[in-house]
Amino acid sequence: MKRKSRTSSVNSSKVNVRLAVLSVIVLAGWLLIMSKLFWLQVVNHENVQLARNSLYNQEITLEAERGIIRDRNGAPLTMNLPHYDLGAHPPVIENPELMAKLFSETFGKSSSYYLEKLLTDKNFVWMERKVSPAKSLAIIQRDFKGISAIKQNKRYYPYDEIAAQIIGFTDIDNRGIEGLEKTYDEFLSGADGHKSFKVDGKGRDLSGLLSHTVEPIPGGDLILTIDREYQIILQEEIESAYRSKKAENVIGIIIQPLTGDVLAMGSAPGFNPNKYTKYPVANYKNRTITDIYEPGSTFKLVTATAAIENNLYSESDLIFCENGKIDVSNVTISDHRPYGWLTFNQVFYNSSNVGVIKIAQNAGRENIYKTARGFGFGNKTGISLDGESNGVLRGLKKWSSLSLAEIAIGYEVSVTPLQLAMAYAAAANGGYLLRPRIISSAISSDGTVEFSDDVKVIRRVMSPETSDRLRDLFLGVVKVGTGKKAFMRGFRVAGKSGTSQKIKDGKHSNEYYASFVAFFPADKPEFLCLIIVDNPKTRNPYGGKVAAPIVKRIFTRIANANPQLFVSGTSTKIERSNSALRKNVNRESSLLSLQTVRYIEPKQTSQDEAIPDNIMPNVKGMSLRYALKILGERNLNPKFSGGGIVKRQKPSAGERVVSGSEVLLTMETGSE
Repeated sequence: MKRKSRTSSVNSSKVNVRLAVLSVIVLAGWLLIMSKLFWLQVVNHENVQLARNSLYNQEITLEAERGIIRDRNGAPLTMNLPHYDLGAHPPVIENPELMAKLFSETFGKSSSYYLEKLLTDKNFVWMERKVSPAKSLAIIQRDFKGISAIKQNKRYYPYDEIAAQIIGFTDIDNRGIEGLEKTYDEFLSGADGHKSFKVDGKGRDLSGLLSHTVEPIPGGDLILTIDREYQIILQEEIESAYRSKKAENVIGIIIQPLTGDVLAMGSAPGFNPNKYTKYPVANYKNRTITDIYEPGSTFKLVTATAAIENNLYSESDLIFCENGKIDVSNVTISDHRPYGWLTFNQVFYNSSNVGVIKIAQNAGRENIYKTARGFGFGNKTGISLDGESNGVLRGLKKWSSLSLAEIAIGYEVSVTPLQLAMAYAAAANGGYLLRPRIISSAISSDGTVEFSDDVKVIRRVMSPETSDRLRDLFLGVVKVGTGKKAFMRGFRVAGKSGTSQKIKDGKHSNEYYASFVAFFPADKPEFLCLIIVDNPKTRNPYGGKVAAPIVKRIFTRIANANPQLFVSGTSTKIERSNSALRKNVNRESSLLSLQTVRYIEPKQTSQDEAIPDNIMPNVKGMSLRYALKILGERNLNPKFSGGGIVKRQKPSAGERVVSGSEVLLTMETGSE
């Protein structure tokens, strides 16, 4: 009995030990669980909540529609083409292999690329972004479970190179990178919205019940002073000159002298902002405001103004031009041909360096410097564009004994093309230096005018009488002087040529800037054009030979579109005492009208208005302006070549099209 009791006692003891160990284990487990719960729910509550939300909450950015940049007539210079961002909810996709194959066939990437995305443990992935409507339809119209299509916008520039150096461009995320797109990026961008929704533990979309959307606020529009048609004319002509003259670059600008409005500006070679990565960065530059150069004879405006404003010379006062050579501080300065006695006006008609230097010496250093400063040289013009240069005009204390002579003929001073154009605008408009305008107004998406840029007078540079004399002086340059190649029958064109040697390694080289600046009609100027050809590869690289014909072609094309500019009759008498110039005077007495070419906007019939948006309209026979209006209303993507009216179109009228489709227009001009 005792032995049995001892055995029972031992067994009981073992049970107690086991219960104790089990109790300790249970207690430890319970403490571990409670500690973990305490850590999750108290200590690390916020992080856990964020993790839980990220697992079940999904949010997609709704991109704001970028504001449009328009020309002075409201024509869009930028567009927002619809596109789609395609995403997927991997947990919901029933057949990942089939889905990957479909995306591969549509977008040309390997099936494995898409399959890797679909086999992830994420609740949402982007499959393709910024997809055209045409390609998106292949996916969207199948209405696959687990596929999301978010409609967004892609920036597009319908005129390719036209005004690209002004407008700039955006990157793939619609952020402004260059030009006005960058400068006014915040205004144009608007404010993005977002859509948030929930998915359950299996990734199924519950957005129908638990979604929240904050709508985006569209960006505002910029209305420019640029005229699309004049911009096209300018760029076509400078691009042609760039190729034909084999120049390093050609710069051009057209402004309204009476308002300071910039109607067109640019340089060649240019670039296509739709494909900006394919061009050198140097092509992005707006050289009309960034580049400085020694202007040469176009700067003689300063000496002429100083002399006339101070009543130093009448039109017929004689100046001896030393038979083409003058020594200043042991440096010989020459004329392009030897001149003897010339009147004050003839000095500028013939662009005599010797004569101008003598006039400047008589006017004095202070007057020349004061007049140059008055025209704004050495200071920014104040245009609403980034990257403008000051130019170079040294103070009088830094002038050498040679500086007066050099500056009088456009050396030892550097200007931007825009500075020079605005100086001549002052001579053309009665003597007022204006701040150039490039932006007319900025209008927010709710229609509020956020900014309106009025005409601003900086200062009066000269008297109206001086302006009148300069106008007649520059009329003579075109009619009997170095600007004869800019002469237009039926129009009074006033202008000045310029030729300057480029500086290489600190010395004047055998490379030149050939320039010409002119305004018309001279009595009431509506247009002023400056052309600068950098290093033309021609036998005679002079402004009157190279740049003046370009200005004439530009003015002729502008006149063709504006028949009200034509005037008849004879102009004021131009002094012709120099017998070498007499052979050019008779053409003035038999002015011929310049035949104009006008394209009448066709009436839009009720039949046109009834054409469905998915049917290509007939735009043949229309002007470019009207054709673009029709295509823009249907959200089609126009590309054009040539100029004039639409002769051919692709797709043809009546074909089916989708929003964002490309339309090719071939333009041809009428006969003059």
